[in-house]
Amino acid sequence: MKNTRIPTNGIMILKHINSLGPQTQKLMHSQFNISLRALRYALDKLEKEGYLIKRSNLVDMRSPYYCITPSGKEYGRIDNSLTSIVSKELAHA
Repeated sequence: MKNTRIPTNGIMILKHINSLGPQTQKLMHSQFNISLRALRYALDKLEKEGYLIKRSNLVDMRSPYYCITPSGKEYGRIDNSLTSIVSKELAHA
């Protein structure tokens, strides 16, 4: 796995796509409270790092679907584990 910094919005997007399946940018924008520019940046970063891939949308070719890759699923699992560990540590502090 690459050692890169993923935007906070990117982690939220990975979790969202992992749980609901492929999504278009328009659909995600209507569901998240983030700017279109921030969403585009996070999607581009996630795609560049290999966590997401674009798939053609046969209904509207202007709006591709973003699909999670095996690396994206693994990154989400690691992030969930780290969040759980940090939460436990803070609870005991």
